Amino acid sequence: MADQKELTIPLPINPSPKLLFRVNTVKVKNHISMVSSPVLKESIDVALLEYQHRLAGNTAESNGAAAAMFKIKGALEFIDELYKLAYAPEPRKQVPDGAKIDHNA
Repeated sequence: MADQKELTIPLPINPSPKLLFRVNTVKVKNHISMVSSPVLKESIDVALLEYQHRLAGNTAESNGAAAAMFKIKGALEFIDELYKLAYAPEPRKQVPDGAKIDHNA
C-alpha cells in the first residue's frame, strides 16, 4: 500500500504514542500540512478565545479562577503538543563535565 509507508526503525519496548505516530511518514506529512494551514491556526485561536470567555464567565471566587487558569494552561499545552506531534523532541543540552556555572550572572 502506497499510503502506508512506514520507517524501518527499531522501536523501544514501550514506545510513546508520539513515536508510534511518527513512524508512518504519510501521517507525518499530512499532519505537517494540516497544522501549517492558516485556517486551522485561526480556528484553534478562536476556539481557545471562546473557551477562555466561557471559563471567565463562570468564575465567581478565587478558587474558581485558579481552576480556570489550570484549564487554560492544559488547553495551551494540548495545542502545543498538537503542533509538535510530527517532530522529534529536541535533545536536552548537556552541561560539559567540569563546566563552571556563573551563579552571579
